[in-house]
Amino acid sequence: MTTESENHSHSAVRALVGVAALVVVLTGVKLAADFLIPILLAFFIAVLSFPMVRFLRVHRCPRWLAVIATLLVDFAVLVGIGFLFSSLAQDFQVRWELFYEERLRTMGNDSVAWAEDMLVKAGVEDASQRVTEIFNVDNVMSLAKSNVGLVAGKLAGFLQVTFIVLLLMVFMLTEGRAFSRKMPKLKGMNGPDFSQLGRSAKDIQKYLAIKTGVSMATGFFAWLLCFFLDLDFPLLWGIVAFAFNYIPAIGSIIAAIPPALLAVIQHGFPEAMVVLAGYLLINMVWGNLIEPTLMGQRFGISTLVVLLSVMFWGFIFGPVGMFLAVPLTMMVKVVLDNSKDLKWLSYLLEKESTTPRIAKVLANSVIEEQDQEAEDQSAPAGSKRKKPVSVTE
Repeated sequence: MTTESENHSHSAVRALVGVAALVVVLTGVKLAADFLIPILLAFFIAVLSFPMVRFLRVHRCPRWLAVIATLLVDFAVLVGIGFLFSSLAQDFQVRWELFYEERLRTMGNDSVAWAEDMLVKAGVEDASQRVTEIFNVDNVMSLAKSNVGLVAGKLAGFLQVTFIVLLLMVFMLTEGRAFSRKMPKLKGMNGPDFSQLGRSAKDIQKYLAIKTGVSMATGFFAWLLCFFLDLDFPLLWGIVAFAFNYIPAIGSIIAAIPPALLAVIQHGFPEAMVVLAGYLLINMVWGNLIEPTLMGQRFGISTLVVLLSVMFWGFIFGPVGMFLAVPLTMMVKVVLDNSKDLKWLSYLLEKESTTPRIAKVLANSVIEEQDQEAEDQSAPAGSKRKKPVSVTE
């Protein structure tokens, strides 16, 4: 009993020390977020871009030229989208000050007057003061204006980080192959086992490629919807839908809010309902039907874990963490898979249906055959052997 209680005590102390160490590590990661974010962006963009380098190498292009060509394509795409979004955002800000702000203020005042009238008819005293306490038009307008400026500031910061990201990508794409050759040798030198990271990188590559294709389709149909509904800046809302589709679970919902509010300002509530219904249809087709079909069960992260990972990595790395939540969680899952003490956490992250049905059937068949052999060995000589259960049964 004493030995058992000591083991429980040691396990509790070990768990407490592990939790404390995890808190310290996460605190350090959060404090170093400004340093780590460009590295993470460069790594994942390099993973997504590596197939282009490999394609050029297969066609006998020198590595340095393949890396430069890939870098130029990435630079053109990132900077092109950034400047296009910046230009559209500036036009939207001008339009906001000239038309949207006054229109929204008028709608807010009309809503306040309607609410006051309803309260007066209901016999409520000091109706005007009560409505103002709940809904202040000036506060709402200042909040909306500050958010527009905040988005512009964040975009400027993103363009400054782009140069650092591209510089890091040069070295990652150049030395990636040499590093991959070193990884199998580390285990023989009493180092960590990184053999699974190659498979993880391919999974992340596949995930980002599929996600990019689905996001492009989502952005295209969002632009088409806003264009036919005669909303201002349809291209801007298409880019927003493309970008926010990288955020799992909640990204498409967030992307639908600005065009819906703009539809209220331009055309009224019925048009806004059409916008929301259109975004819902686009997300159902591409996000709930086509994307899961293309992804399959290989990535195997449950929906709840995806949502929690968006919140967690968003807390650690801000908006970039929300965009990279699934790839980061996939990397953590690989690390947990290679840990004897923490492998159970990797199992908790998986979907219940991750294991294919045929694999379960074969595993059950092997177990049944082993049990049958054990029964035959323990049975008296001359007794009749039972027929093993086949996989088809």
